[in-house]
Amino acid sequence: MGFHENVIIVQNDCEIFLNLSESPSLVLVSGTGSISYGKDENGRVVRTGGWGHILSDEGSAFHIGMSVMKHAGSHMDGREECPVLYRDFCEQTGIMDLSVLDGFINANLMEKSVIGALAPLASRSFEAGENAGISIIKESTEALADLVKDTCRKLNLRQDQAAHLWIWGSVLVNNEHIRERLIQSVGDSYFNMEIKIPEKRALDVAVDVAESSAKKV
Repeated sequence: MGFHENVIIVQNDCEIFLNLSESPSLVLVSGTGSISYGKDENGRVVRTGGWGHILSDEGSAFHIGMSVMKHAGSHMDGREECPVLYRDFCEQTGIMDLSVLDGFINANLMEKSVIGALAPLASRSFEAGENAGISIIKESTEALADLVKDTCRKLNLRQDQAAHLWIWGSVLVNNEHIRERLIQSVGDSYFNMEIKIPEKRALDVAVDVAESSAKKV
């Protein structure tokens, strides 16, 4: 048993979500990294972002975590006041000194999950009304919205054109502050865009697509 080789296609797991709806459709994923895909009515697929945490991955947990460390460092340096973010950062990492923070960043710059684990601290700072948290949430939302809008531009999608956007990843699923602001920002520019979180994982969608294609062979 199994699938015939004629129906086996290797895709990025994020791209799989394009199969959930009729084209034009888009996918935005923001977890440890970030990426966007889009497919037009002719089946042409475009990609935006997702080129690693140094070159891109804007709006991802890694980039949010980096911003958290920068603001915590600024607090240590007496350049800004963000006591809630600083307190939570110290409790999670045990770091209270700039020289130790500098060493931590250099030691973990390639460990995306370690730095990404700091991302939830931005929401606590935001909820406390701190400028640091507000700034991080705002910048992250704008970066992710730009990923979607750049993908729409590549697809030549009109602002009034009906389309679907599927959002996925820990940042978009778990952070309601970023998710709600992203939906608002994208909706303001593309007012016929239907935005949803998939009910299935990429693996489950891939299996469904493969089984459907196998029946057609």
